Amino acid sequence: MQRKLWLTLLVASFALAVSACGDAATTDTDTTANTDAMPVDDTTPVEDTTPVEDTTPVEDTTPVEDTTPVEDTTPVEDTTPVEDTTPVEDTTPVEDTTPVEDTTPAEDCNTIADLKAQAEGPADVLLCNVAVTYVYESGFFIQGSADSAAIGVYVGGSLTDEGNWPYEAPVAGDLLNLQVTEYGSYNGLQQITASLAPEKVGTADISAFALDLSEGTVPSEDIESRLVTITGAKVDDKNGKVLSISYGTATDVPFYVINGKDLCRNATFDLTHGIVTEYNETHQIKTFDATVDVTNIDDSGCADNDSNWDFEDWTLTDPPLGFEKTDYADGFTVTQDTEAFYGGASSAKIMLMTEKTAELAQSWYMPVTAGTNYTLSVWAWENDPNLRARLVLEFFDGAQKVDAGDNVSKYSDYTTDNAEWQAMSVTITAPEGATQLRGFIRFYDQNDFDPAVGAAMHIDDWSVSMN
Repeated sequence: MQRKLWLTLLVASFALAVSACGDAATTDTDTTANTDAMPVDDTTPVEDTTPVEDTTPVEDTTPVEDTTPVEDTTPVEDTTPVEDTTPVEDTTPVEDTTPVEDTTPAEDCNTIADLKAQAEGPADVLLCNVAVTYVYESGFFIQGSADSAAIGVYVGGSLTDEGNWPYEAPVAGDLLNLQVTEYGSYNGLQQITASLAPEKVGTADISAFALDLSEGTVPSEDIESRLVTITGAKVDDKNGKVLSISYGTATDVPFYVINGKDLCRNATFDLTHGIVTEYNETHQIKTFDATVDVTNIDDSGCADNDSNWDFEDWTLTDPPLGFEKTDYADGFTVTQDTEAFYGGASSAKIMLMTEKTAELAQSWYMPVTAGTNYTLSVWAWENDPNLRARLVLEFFDGAQKVDAGDNVSKYSDYTTDNAEWQAMSVTITAPEGATQLRGFIRFYDQNDFDPAVGAAMHIDDWSVSMN
């Protein structure tokens, strides 16, 4: 009975509790409009926002991370044309330069020094890459390098009857291969006397081969046949075509001049091209064409008057003051004679000792006016059957001769054997372009002339006058 009552009370308490809970739940549920607010608590679009958190295009961005063209860039890293560049590294034409550096196998070539060390006579010597430094009428000079030996090539013995070379003449600056067949010398000057036609293999700047002597270097065996230059040379004396010059510290240097204006004593000049040669054990400087090789001539210090044309001043002799030997100077003498004379107290005695045509000239280049007549006159005493002479009057333009015309004789009559003094003269009109004149007398052997005995004549009272 009590158990049933307890159960009844328990059930009642439970029911009362459930009822209380139900009331409380009902109160919360009735205020749904203020506390539930589903759109705020859920707000799916904000918390999910798939486009922002995923954003596949930004995080993946395959084109940016992969970018195959940038990381691979095969054309830049490989660049075969730049790294290989076969034409640049090989450049056969530049490194080989066959015409200049190597034209014949080295073992087949000899140097000019090798040739000069051989005995004179027939030769079998191949010279390779030798430079032509100077060319003249019957030959040329060659040199192996700027500081090596040089030698002349003489072709005069092979000229045709018309004066033509046996092959095309080279020009200065040519590089040649030359097969030498004969080697010799002339009056001490070593030279190639026969060869095959040279083969041109290139060109060179000959200015690099020219040796400047200006400070005082004198001609010697060591520089024989070398191309040389001089600045500021001065003529100290003359003996025909051989002058005695000074430059720098050098004095009494023989200088042989062909063509061009005859340089008078005290004249100064520059030599742009010359060759060191040897003649009978004497080394000299030689120009084969002074019209080209001799420049900057200043003859203002030369004799400029006729003060000794009466042959009274003999402070200089053979020749006297005011005169120069111009051809074959070693073939005659000019000395004072105080016993035979035409005027004053002395005359010039000429003693000829050569079969060549010798010549004496006045030193002074006398100023003239074109179109005006000028007369050269001399008194001569010539009574030797083995000798005769005549006067020559020539005009110049300040550098070289000016032709007076084909139909104008520049010579006087020849002397005749006579025991008395005879007058000689020649008159010519100064041609167009002429600014100076010079008088000459030439001597010729005759009949039974014997150089060992010689032949003599006298001259006096030299004169040039304007008509």
